[in-house]
Amino acid sequence: MFESKSARELIDTITARARASAAADAERYAAIAELARRRLRDGVEFEDAAADAVDGAAAEISAALNIGHGRALGEIEIATMLRDTFPRVNALFLQGVVTGRRVWILAKRTDLVVDPDVMAQLDRVLADRILGWGPLSEWKFEQLLDAEIARIDPAAVHRVREQVRDRDFVVGRHDGSGTVPYWGRMTGPDAAIAVTRIRRMARSVCPDDPRTFKQRRGDAHAALMAGSTVLACLCENPDCPAAEGDDAAAGSVSIHVITDRATLDTALGACVDESDLHGPRTVEDELDEMIDEVEEDAQHDADTRTDDHVEEPPVPDPGPESRPLAIIPGHGVVPPPLLADLIARGATIRPITSPGEEAEPRYRPSAATDHFVRLRDLTCRAPGCDRLAEFTDIDHTVPYPAGPTHAGGLKCDCRKHHLIKTFHAGWSEVQLPDGTVITTTPTGHTYTTKPGITLLFPDADVTTPAPPAGPAPPPSPYRSMMMPRRKRTRAQAKAQRINAERAKNLHDDEPAPF
Repeated sequence: MFESKSARELIDTITARARASAAADAERYAAIAELARRRLRDGVEFEDAAADAVDGAAAEISAALNIGHGRALGEIEIATMLRDTFPRVNALFLQGVVTGRRVWILAKRTDLVVDPDVMAQLDRVLADRILGWGPLSEWKFEQLLDAEIARIDPAAVHRVREQVRDRDFVVGRHDGSGTVPYWGRMTGPDAAIAVTRIRRMARSVCPDDPRTFKQRRGDAHAALMAGSTVLACLCENPDCPAAEGDDAAAGSVSIHVITDRATLDTALGACVDESDLHGPRTVEDELDEMIDEVEEDAQHDADTRTDDHVEEPPVPDPGPESRPLAIIPGHGVVPPPLLADLIARGATIRPITSPGEEAEPRYRPSAATDHFVRLRDLTCRAPGCDRLAEFTDIDHTVPYPAGPTHAGGLKCDCRKHHLIKTFHAGWSEVQLPDGTVITTTPTGHTYTTKPGITLLFPDADVTTPAPPAGPAPPPSPYRSMMMPRRKRTRAQAKAQRINAERAKNLHDDEPAPF
């Protein structure tokens, strides 16, 4: 496509497309701001609702952009800020001079500004400064932005102490290795206590424990999360003085690992065959063997290419759908050696069974139906939402009692999307026997979502035809009054947060008492 262009022309193309992309982002934000304005105008009765008009607009944006609800709320906030607070900066954005990333930084660093006159002054100053600053890294842009805010409104500058306020513990998403990263922020004293405790636990096992010190630290943290202060030794020596402890990691919680029959049979075979022939094996042994096999295959391929021997015909790849797969919902793929290790340590094997054909004569589904629906869906079924099924409501697609309490008429919805679908006008859903859900938004757009388990395991049969639904009653004109209410409106909660942050920032500027 660009083979005939010179390097200069390639740079010109990159620059032009970057500006066009920024201008397109600006137009998208302008459309988001207008949609949010209309929904707020038409949804006055939802001002203090648990799922207010902003949530309704966010649900539509989430479906259209295939993003989560929280991110959609953030997009609305940035779009509204550009339209109402920084029109001059927004004009530069529409020209492609400012990128979407810079706009995100601007929104983050100026969210404590409350005075309209200060906002207007910042808009004028920043629009002029951005043109004069020239190319800047994101870090430099943020520092210069803070400097301008400090000159105009010192109470609106984000302080270093915000790091303490933002302490948190976060479990990341899977990276395909069978492990999950986690990180966090805590106060210094708490960190010292945690490090000391984990180190003591990691050193409490006997010298024959097969794990490295780093692995023992990770396992010690998992034991602490399970409610234990003891790290069990894995040496398997009958007279080990550290073998009597129980780290509680296996018995304190239940984890669902979903797999297919072929993968399970492979894991079971690995448990039986290897333990019978060679005694107990560790996960590291299994992983090392897999690496050795890959290296041996690579060496064999290299030898075949250099020798004069006739190459054997390649073995056909069975295809992705036939390769072994096991997964923990929300935490990623479990490699076959880890699955075999779980089974060898006593994991319970339980097949996913479809509930009966008859509808249940009550609103709440039975435990068996609840279990099936959550494992079928894996997440909230609203378009763009990835809330794990464990933390969702079981929702009747057709409102009960017209809609049957049956797996074919039930699905997982997070509480926010459940409220939006129930109380906001214009939303409707159709559920097919295989669990497919077709969602129609107030604008008439339709979005189709598949059950999570069939996306991972295309051969999984979760078809559960539901008994015919009766005619749904017309929506009540008073349904908005039935919505759960907030203690404070969204605007009041935001104002309270900003005022508290500004007060703390002003307190930071006061001289320390002697």
